[in-house]
Amino acid sequence: MPVRRTATLLALLATCLVHLAWHCQTQLPGYLDWLDQVRLMVANDAVTDQALRQRTAEARQAIGRVAEAITPSASELLRGMSDAQVATMRRAFHDDIAKRQQDYVDTPLAEQIDERARRMQKRLRPWFGELSASQRLRVVNWSQALGDQNRQWIANRAHWQQQLALAMDQRDTPGFEPRLAQLLQHKESLWTPEYRQAFQNTEQQARSLLVDLVRQSSPAQRAFLQQRLGKVRADFSGLKCLQG
Repeated sequence: MPVRRTATLLALLATCLVHLAWHCQTQLPGYLDWLDQVRLMVANDAVTDQALRQRTAEARQAIGRVAEAITPSASELLRGMSDAQVATMRRAFHDDIAKRQQDYVDTPLAEQIDERARRMQKRLRPWFGELSASQRLRVVNWSQALGDQNRQWIANRAHWQQQLALAMDQRDTPGFEPRLAQLLQHKESLWTPEYRQAFQNTEQQARSLLVDLVRQSSPAQRAFLQQRLGKVRADFSGLKCLQG
């Protein structure tokens, strides 16, 4: 393995370990509080649009803190990439979009809607158990309400990747880190107008779906959900960095 590549990998490993320790010690306690709030919402039959807006805002703030923390290290590592490595990154971006385009867009819209509903039902089962007929119908209605969202999502993803690739062409300039900070910390400022509109609808539809699913849930499903949330919390609180 070339010396430069070895040095890059070692630097990446060291950076990951530093950020992992920071994340575990400073951010995970907040995740426990967040999970407690979600469990209280379920226990108190208080899963409302307003409450979900608050939890979503808190989650977004947590993601923002992580993005802010990793930006300087990401900038340093990306500055050190060779032209060949940047070319490999560009090819990976191209392959990523081509694969997602094939999987999520290059099919009739009706199939996209059916597949989206099936994926959502699969994601929900570990939290609710087997869905009732009314819950499955609600998931189908949710998927229909999103319409052609896949196209806007992938187009926006390609747009972001293009912006990062263009920034990499300027990685030796003083403006690189501020541009990277925008790409990592303020992605929404770079969204396409079409995706911005689609995202607002997606969030609203997701909140509405969750409110209705909990409202339609049986006592056994709510107990199942509480048990699953409790297990997630126990897994987080059992991490060694929270015990030292």
